[in-house]
Amino acid sequence: MGLNPKIKTIELGIEELHTYTIYPLSMADEFKLFDTISDVAEKISGITDDSDDSETTTVVLTIFDVLKENISTVLQMVTKEANRPEMSDIDNEQFTELLELIFDMNFTGSVKNFQSLVGKVKNMFPQTRQSAQSSKTQPTE
Repeated sequence: MGLNPKIKTIELGIEELHTYTIYPLSMADEFKLFDTISDVAEKISGITDDSDDSETTTVVLTIFDVLKENISTVLQMVTKEANRPEMSDIDNEQFTELLELIFDMNFTGSVKNFQSLVGKVKNMFPQTRQSAQSSKTQPTE
């Protein structure tokens, strides 16, 4: 039996690099994480609706707050306890690489596949809408 090809490794560390195994999210965990991302998007859209000069700073601070609140939960979802990185051993650049890896592993391919599926379903049910020109009744003489 082979290993899941979606399993990835990443090297993280401040003083010395350590290799960590990152596992794909289960569908249930993807839904939980997607809900968190949706909450962030909602908070950010509320911020960006305001016409305040500090909008960018507020958006960045909101993102960091959400990450701080949820990163340990996300790490529990994608790593095993015996091989889980500590936040004190990761710098900002490594942190963003880790988040990008988790996102790419779990969402990038799914989004592409979902778009393809939507296209296939649309092709099964072609639009039967009449054009505006043909839907008008023609006067009879």
